Amino acid sequence: MILVLNAIQGEEARERFDRVTVPRLAALAGEAVQIARLADDEPLPHDDGRTHLLLSGSELSASEPHERDAEVYALVRSFLDAGKPILGICWGHQMVAKALAGDQVCRRAETPEFGWREVEVQPNALFEGIDRVVSAHSHYDEVFDLPDPFQVIASTDACPVQAFQVGDAPVWGIQFHAEIAHDQGRADFARHLRQDPSLEPYFHDELEDPSVLDDNALLFENFFAAARVDA
Repeated sequence: MILVLNAIQGEEARERFDRVTVPRLAALAGEAVQIARLADDEPLPHDDGRTHLLLSGSELSASEPHERDAEVYALVRSFLDAGKPILGICWGHQMVAKALAGDQVCRRAETPEFGWREVEVQPNALFEGIDRVVSAHSHYDEVFDLPDPFQVIASTDACPVQAFQVGDAPVWGIQFHAEIAHDQGRADFARHLRQDPSLEPYFHDELEDPSVLDDNALLFENFFAAARVDA
């Protein structure tokens, strides 16, 4: 069973992630998924009986302390200690880095990224079979100055750490939202720009052909195919 930590705070977006995104990821994984919600009062589960951990994005700022940070760190470390695969997305990417390298590796980004952006990737098992990585971006924080054994495996000009792997372990973080489909991303970006016109200077649209987003499913398939390693 795969554990998904839904860290989204807004009720509508949180429920849409559970209702739309998680079933699509579960279909790619071909196995059952359990959802834990950061906004709920229940304690977060750990790794027992679960094969993979996926941490979602969030409106929360990872560069600012939150009352449940210690719980999230403990969750990440339980999977790492058990040798089980971990993937963090956006906020989740930042929190995996903080859990394993310390709070000092996450900061407010000098230049936010917003919109459709292409990411320059390095050869890595997470990107196997993907020719180009173009995804939705929406972040104000960033990971930086990662120590060994972290490997930076993707970047953009505005964000040098777009993705990392922790040594040879099946532990990854991606700053971009590979889970977001074209229709959802287009609607989200339009809504954000209406609500906050100050985002306009940061908006990028490098998505010439929406069909390229189909390859992002391979990223999740590669993650779900990753097996436990001896801790």
